[in-house]
Amino acid sequence: MEERPWTGAENTGGAGDAGGVDRADRADRTEPGTGTDALRIGVLAYPGCFASEVFGVPDLLTMAAHIAGPDAPGYRVTVLSPRRRVLASGDTALDVTPLRPNIDILVVPGFALRTGLGRVSKVPPGPRPLARPLAALSESSKYAQYEDDPPPCDRTHQTPQAPPSGRTELLSKHALDLDERLASLAPETAAIRAYAEAGTAVVGICVGAFLLAEAGLLRHRRATTAWLFADELARRCPEADVRAEELVVTDAGVTTTAAFSAMYDFALDLIRRHSGARVARTTARVALVDDARDSQTPYVDPGLLPRPGNAFAQRVMRRLDQDLAARYDLAALAAAFGVSTRTLLRRFADETGHSPLAHLQAARVRRARHLLETTDRTVAAVAAAVGYRDPGTFAALFARHTGRRPAAYRAAFRRTDLPHTALRGSMDPR
Repeated sequence: MEERPWTGAENTGGAGDAGGVDRADRADRTEPGTGTDALRIGVLAYPGCFASEVFGVPDLLTMAAHIAGPDAPGYRVTVLSPRRRVLASGDTALDVTPLRPNIDILVVPGFALRTGLGRVSKVPPGPRPLARPLAALSESSKYAQYEDDPPPCDRTHQTPQAPPSGRTELLSKHALDLDERLASLAPETAAIRAYAEAGTAVVGICVGAFLLAEAGLLRHRRATTAWLFADELARRCPEADVRAEELVVTDAGVTTTAAFSAMYDFALDLIRRHSGARVARTTARVALVDDARDSQTPYVDPGLLPRPGNAFAQRVMRRLDQDLAARYDLAALAAAFGVSTRTLLRRFADETGHSPLAHLQAARVRRARHLLETTDRTVAAVAAAVGYRDPGTFAALFARHTGRRPAAYRAAFRRTDLPHTALRGSMDPR
């Protein structure tokens, strides 16, 4: 992370003010060392959010507070909501506290993007006051129902940046489902915007970044999200600089993270800044959390991404995939399809957004990853199997695509659940 996710100047109230809500509330977690220097964190719960992402960061902070000891500055965590009742993923009922003004960091968990993976509970019926300025919330305030006030990034998806022609159909239903999901969370979007305007640091976990974008917080900022949905985030909010390879990105008080477990990368950085490097390191060891990774690139599975391209590009890709070890010959490839090299490159780029060589290199790396994970072949043998005579050239390309050199990738991702013959490569002679 490139900057602190909060500063004292951004606070909206006194350090010891708990917002007037009874600290015995079950949604309010007070950990060792929660004196006047305690960091006040609010987790925004909403219908269908991942319950594990509501409690993942607080649980790690709890461990860190115990490791730091009672005399060290601790953490005060509250689960907040603009609703009276919240059912998280799996219909898990959450105890929630009304929105309060005096927090240092607002954490926004992610949700299931697919319809049906998280039930959207309805807001209980009854009169609801309209939104008031965040600073006006107090012990006497009720749960606020926000008016629909479209944020800057809102509605941009109605006229989105057009994807390559072959992907339009793939994206249309998913985009519609996401539109409906975000529309149902208008009160949460308004709350996020209100906290940001009050100077609170805001953190989006995983696809919580889509809620931050809906609130207008990602415009002209760097951001990341789960690699599987990074293209969709960039499409919906083209003014954001989406860094799909990053685990955690902080820009001007707004932090976004990669998928699920990246919440722990954020939490460890927060612990490191608030409690010190020793506490962060010990917490990581006790919790068995990797505190040394710096990219989500090694975890990307291209097979789960939509395959771009219309009929022409698809046929070119199939031909290249048939023999990954063959030398790349653009002229011969164009001749096989009865077009000039210029026409081949133009049509392929129009349909996919990249070149045939870029596709071939990605396919070779994908194949090499499989061989490194499942066989005992040397790096040189793997390089030769995917068309590279020079292991050094192959290693540089592999690192550019995955963020790790081949040997380091094998050490991290080698599969040990396969028959011994498979590891020797006899089941995969190519």
